[in-house]
Amino acid sequence: MHQEFNFIRNVTKQNGYPSNFVECQIRYTLDRFINKQKEQITSESKTQNITNKESNDNKSTPNERIFINIPYVGKSTQQLSKEIKKLASKYKPTTEVTTIPRPPVAIRQIFKNKDDIPKTLQSNIIYKLNCNSCSAAYIGKTIRQAYRRLKEHGAPSETSTTQPHENLRRSARIAAKNANNNNNRISYFESDSGDDECIKSAYTSAIRHHVTSTRHKIDWHNWSILDKDKHPYRLLVKESLAINENSPSLNLTTRSVPLVVYPEGHSNRRTNTKSTRQ
Repeated sequence: MHQEFNFIRNVTKQNGYPSNFVECQIRYTLDRFINKQKEQITSESKTQNITNKESNDNKSTPNERIFINIPYVGKSTQQLSKEIKKLASKYKPTTEVTTIPRPPVAIRQIFKNKDDIPKTLQSNIIYKLNCNSCSAAYIGKTIRQAYRRLKEHGAPSETSTTQPHENLRRSARIAAKNANNNNNRISYFESDSGDDECIKSAYTSAIRHHVTSTRHKIDWHNWSILDKDKHPYRLLVKESLAINENSPSLNLTTRSVPLVVYPEGHSNRRTNTKSTRQ
C-alpha cells in the first residue's frame, strides 16, 4: 500500500496537483479503509457472540415443557407441586414441568340450572321433516312454538301437542298479559291463530299435499332442528341457506329472501337531478 501511495504522489506531482491536496485525499481514503475494516471485525465478533449465546441457551434450556393442572386445596397443593417437579428432574432432566393450581369444579358446572326445553316447545327455529315412505323432505321456519307449526302441517294431536304449558315457568298473570299484547300486535311473519286457521293452512301445506297425493307417511317423531335465530330476517336468511344446501323436494320455493351480496354497499337513496330551463 505504501508503494501505491508513492506512485500516486509522483503522478499527481507531474500533473501539477498541490501536495497538500494529494496528502489530504490519501489520508481520507486511508481512514475510510481502516474504519471499514474495524466495522467488519466488530460485526463478525457480534455474530460469533450471538451464536455462542444461542448454543449455550440451547444446552441449558430443556427440550420439552409440560403443564400440569392440579387442584388447589392450600398448602398441600404446593407440596404436591414440589414432589412432581422433583420426580420430573430425577427421571427426565431435559423436561421442565410447570404446575398450574386450579380451583375445584363449581356445582353449577355439574348440575343444570335450567330445565331443557322440549323440542316441540322451542321457537324461532328452522326445522326439517322427512317422509318415511320416500326420500322427500321439507325445510321450514317458525317463530312460534314448533308444535303449532307441525299441527298446521297435519301432525297428529298426540305428536304436536306435548303439554305445552307443563315446563313453562310463567305465572298466569304474565301469560295473560303476553296474550293481550300478541292480540294487539301486527305481525308480518306468522300469527298465533286458532284451530280454524290451522285446518286451513294444513290443506295448503306442501307436506299435506304430499301425504294426500301419494298416501305416504311423514316422520313426525324424528324431525330435526337445523338452526335457531331470534331475529326474524336472519331466520329467513338461514332458512334460504338451508334450502339451497339440502335441496328438499317438498319445498315449492328455493329461498325465502333474495340472497344478494353488495360488495360496495347498497343505497336506497335516489339522486335527484335538477334540470335547467333555457
